[in-house]
Amino acid sequence: MATTNKPADKKVTAEVKATAPKAEAKKEVKAAAPKAEAKKEVKAEAPKAEVKKVEAPKAEAKKPAAKKAAAPKAEKKPAAKKPVAKKAAAPKAVVATFESIYTAVEAKAKKAKFTSDFMATQITLKGNLECQPLYVKVEAKKAEVAPYEYNNACFYIDADAETFAAILNGKKSIFDALAAGSVEINGDATKAILFIKAMF
Repeated sequence: MATTNKPADKKVTAEVKATAPKAEAKKEVKAAAPKAEAKKEVKAEAPKAEVKKVEAPKAEAKKPAAKKAAAPKAEKKPAAKKPVAKKAAAPKAVVATFESIYTAVEAKAKKAKFTSDFMATQITLKGNLECQPLYVKVEAKKAEVAPYEYNNACFYIDADAETFAAILNGKKSIFDALAAGSVEINGDATKAILFIKAMF
Protein backbone atom coordinates (compact mmCIF):
# COMPACT_ATOMS: atom_id res chain seq x y z
CA MET A 1 0.00 0.00 0.00
CA ALA A 2 2.80 2.34 0.64
CA THR A 3 3.87 2.11 -2.98
CA THR A 4 0.46 3.09 -4.30
CA ASN A 5 0.30 6.24 -2.13
CA LYS A 6 3.57 7.64 -3.39
CA PRO A 7 2.53 8.15 -6.97
CA ALA A 8 -0.65 9.86 -5.78
CA ASP A 9 1.43 12.18 -3.66
CA LYS A 10 3.59 12.96 -6.64
CA LYS A 11 0.57 13.80 -8.73
CA VAL A 12 -0.79 16.10 -6.06
CA THR A 13 2.50 17.85 -5.61
CA ALA A 14 2.85 18.19 -9.36
CA GLU A 15 -0.62 19.69 -9.60
CA VAL A 16 0.19 22.07 -6.75
CA LYS A 17 3.35 23.09 -8.49
CA ALA A 18 1.52 23.51 -11.77
CA THR A 19 -1.19 25.64 -10.20
CA ALA A 20 1.21 27.71 -8.10
CA PRO A 21 2.67 29.67 -10.97
CA LYS A 22 -0.85 30.35 -12.26
CA ALA A 23 -1.82 31.82 -8.92
CA GLU A 24 1.28 34.00 -8.94
CA ALA A 25 0.51 35.05 -12.48
CA LYS A 26 -2.95 36.04 -11.32
CA LYS A 27 -1.36 38.02 -8.50
CA GLU A 28 0.93 39.67 -11.00
CA VAL A 29 -2.00 40.48 -13.26
CA LYS A 30 -3.89 41.85 -10.26
CA ALA A 31 -0.84 43.82 -9.20
CA ALA A 32 -0.34 45.05 -12.75
CA ALA A 33 -3.98 46.06 -13.09
CA PRO A 34 -3.83 48.74 -10.38
CA LYS A 35 -0.62 50.07 -11.92
CA ALA A 36 -2.31 50.35 -15.28
CA GLU A 37 -5.25 52.15 -13.67
CA ALA A 38 -2.89 54.48 -11.86
CA LYS A 39 -1.21 55.27 -15.17
CA LYS A 40 -4.60 55.96 -16.72
CA GLU A 41 -5.46 58.27 -13.84
CA VAL A 42 -2.14 60.08 -14.25
CA LYS A 43 -2.76 60.43 -17.97
CA ALA A 44 -6.30 61.61 -17.34
CA GLU A 45 -5.11 64.21 -14.83
CA ALA A 46 -2.25 65.43 -17.00
CA PRO A 47 -4.46 66.97 -19.70
CA LYS A 48 -6.44 68.76 -17.01
CA ALA A 49 -3.28 70.38 -15.72
CA GLU A 50 -2.36 71.36 -19.30
CA VAL A 51 -5.77 72.94 -19.79
CA LYS A 52 -5.23 75.06 -16.69
CA LYS A 53 -1.85 76.16 -18.03
CA VAL A 54 -3.47 77.19 -21.31
CA GLU A 55 -6.21 79.14 -19.49
CA ALA A 56 -3.71 81.00 -17.29
CA PRO A 57 -2.09 82.93 -20.17
CA LYS A 58 -5.57 83.99 -21.39
CA ALA A 59 -6.31 85.51 -18.02
CA GLU A 60 -2.96 87.34 -18.10
CA ALA A 61 -3.68 88.62 -21.60
CA LYS A 62 -6.95 90.15 -20.42
CA LYS A 63 -5.31 92.15 -17.63
CA PRO A 64 -3.00 94.19 -19.91
CA ALA A 65 -5.91 94.82 -22.27
CA ALA A 66 -7.89 96.31 -19.41
CA LYS A 67 -4.96 98.61 -18.55
CA LYS A 68 -4.64 99.74 -22.17
CA ALA A 69 -8.34 100.51 -22.31
CA ALA A 70 -8.07 102.62 -19.16
CA ALA A 71 -5.10 104.65 -20.47
CA PRO A 72 -6.99 106.44 -23.31
CA LYS A 73 -9.69 107.48 -20.82
CA ALA A 74 -7.06 109.31 -18.78
CA GLU A 75 -5.80 111.05 -21.96
CA LYS A 76 -9.28 112.33 -22.85
CA LYS A 77 -9.40 114.78 -19.94
CA PRO A 78 -10.78 118.11 -21.11
CA ALA A 79 -8.20 120.87 -21.32
CA ALA A 80 -8.50 123.72 -18.86
CA LYS A 81 -10.31 126.64 -20.39
CA LYS A 82 -8.26 129.72 -20.84
CA PRO A 83 -9.85 132.94 -19.75
CA VAL A 84 -10.94 134.98 -22.72
CA ALA A 85 -9.73 138.56 -22.51
CA LYS A 86 -12.53 141.01 -23.07
CA LYS A 87 -11.95 143.35 -25.96
CA ALA A 88 -11.78 146.97 -24.91
CA ALA A 89 -14.66 148.96 -26.29
CA ALA A 90 -13.48 151.03 -29.23
CA PRO A 91 -13.73 154.76 -28.52
CA LYS A 92 -16.52 156.49 -30.39
CA ALA A 93 -15.41 158.54 -33.35
CA VAL A 94 -15.55 162.28 -32.79
CA VAL A 95 -18.04 164.04 -35.05
CA ALA A 96 -18.27 167.76 -35.92
CA THR A 97 -20.72 168.66 -33.14
CA PHE A 98 -20.00 170.78 -30.07
CA GLU A 99 -20.98 167.97 -27.63
CA SER A 100 -18.78 165.37 -29.36
CA ILE A 101 -15.76 167.69 -29.61
CA TYR A 102 -16.19 168.92 -26.02
CA THR A 103 -16.34 165.32 -24.69
CA ALA A 104 -13.22 164.33 -26.69
CA VAL A 105 -11.25 167.41 -25.51
CA GLU A 106 -12.23 166.67 -21.89
CA ALA A 107 -11.09 163.01 -22.20
CA LYS A 108 -7.77 164.00 -23.80
CA ALA A 109 -7.10 166.71 -21.21
CA LYS A 110 -7.58 164.20 -18.35
CA LYS A 111 -5.04 161.78 -19.89
CA ALA A 112 -2.53 164.45 -20.96
CA LYS A 113 0.65 165.04 -18.94
CA PHE A 114 1.21 168.76 -18.72
CA THR A 115 4.64 170.14 -17.74
CA SER A 116 3.52 173.72 -17.09
CA ASP A 117 2.07 174.72 -13.73
CA PHE A 118 -0.40 177.13 -15.28
CA MET A 119 -1.83 177.77 -18.74
CA ALA A 120 -5.24 178.53 -20.11
CA THR A 121 -6.61 178.45 -23.66
CA GLN A 122 -9.93 179.15 -25.28
CA ILE A 123 -10.90 176.96 -28.26
CA THR A 124 -13.45 178.55 -30.58
CA LEU A 125 -15.08 176.13 -33.05
CA LYS A 126 -16.18 177.55 -36.40
CA GLY A 127 -18.45 176.16 -39.09
CA ASN A 128 -22.04 175.04 -38.56
CA LEU A 129 -21.63 175.53 -34.79
CA GLU A 130 -21.92 179.34 -34.87
CA CYS A 131 -18.57 179.92 -33.11
CA GLN A 132 -19.21 178.09 -29.84
CA PRO A 133 -16.25 178.30 -27.40
CA LEU A 134 -14.82 176.04 -24.69
CA TYR A 135 -11.74 176.44 -22.56
CA VAL A 136 -8.99 174.27 -21.07
CA LYS A 137 -7.25 175.53 -17.93
CA VAL A 138 -4.20 173.76 -16.51
CA GLU A 139 -3.37 174.50 -12.88
CA ALA A 140 -0.87 172.48 -10.78
CA LYS A 141 -0.49 170.20 -13.85
CA LYS A 142 -4.21 169.24 -13.70
CA ALA A 143 -6.60 170.15 -16.51
CA GLU A 144 -10.11 171.57 -16.22
CA VAL A 145 -12.42 171.77 -19.25
CA ALA A 146 -15.60 173.91 -19.37
CA PRO A 147 -18.00 175.00 -22.16
CA TYR A 148 -17.47 178.74 -21.73
CA GLU A 149 -15.32 181.68 -22.89
CA TYR A 150 -12.11 182.29 -20.91
CA ASN A 151 -11.07 185.92 -20.42
CA ASN A 152 -7.34 186.70 -20.53
CA ALA A 153 -6.30 183.24 -21.83
CA CYS A 154 -2.59 182.61 -22.48
CA PHE A 155 -3.41 181.75 -26.11
CA TYR A 156 -6.46 181.27 -28.32
CA ILE A 157 -7.24 178.44 -30.76
CA ASP A 158 -9.70 179.09 -33.59
CA ALA A 159 -10.55 175.88 -35.51
CA ASP A 160 -12.93 174.59 -38.14
CA ALA A 161 -15.20 172.03 -36.39
CA GLU A 162 -14.73 169.26 -38.99
CA THR A 163 -10.96 169.72 -39.07
CA PHE A 164 -10.75 169.73 -35.28
CA ALA A 165 -12.86 166.53 -35.11
CA ALA A 166 -10.45 164.88 -37.61
CA ILE A 167 -7.48 165.97 -35.42
CA LEU A 168 -9.13 164.47 -32.30
CA ASN A 169 -9.80 161.21 -34.23
CA GLY A 170 -6.10 161.05 -35.21
CA LYS A 171 -6.90 161.28 -38.92
CA LYS A 172 -5.23 164.65 -39.36
CA SER A 173 -2.15 166.32 -37.85
CA ILE A 174 -2.66 169.64 -36.07
CA PHE A 175 0.53 170.89 -37.74
CA ASP A 176 -0.94 170.18 -41.20
CA ALA A 177 -4.13 172.00 -40.13
CA LEU A 178 -2.04 175.02 -38.94
CA ALA A 179 -0.16 175.05 -42.25
CA ALA A 180 -3.44 174.85 -44.20
CA GLY A 181 -4.97 177.67 -42.12
CA SER A 182 -7.98 175.61 -40.92
CA VAL A 183 -6.60 175.99 -37.35
CA GLU A 184 -5.12 179.27 -36.03
CA ILE A 185 -3.30 179.92 -32.74
CA ASN A 186 -2.79 183.45 -31.31
CA GLY A 187 -1.02 184.37 -28.07
CA ASP A 188 1.88 182.88 -26.07
CA ALA A 189 3.62 180.58 -28.56
CA THR A 190 5.73 178.76 -25.90
CA LYS A 191 2.72 177.73 -23.83
CA ALA A 192 0.76 176.90 -27.01
CA ILE A 193 3.52 174.47 -28.10
CA LEU A 194 3.58 172.79 -24.64
CA PHE A 195 -0.22 172.44 -24.79
CA ILE A 196 -0.21 170.95 -28.30
CA LYS A 197 2.53 168.44 -27.41
CA ALA A 198 0.65 167.29 -24.30
CA MET A 199 -2.80 167.12 -25.97
CA PHE A 200 -2.08 165.98 -29.52
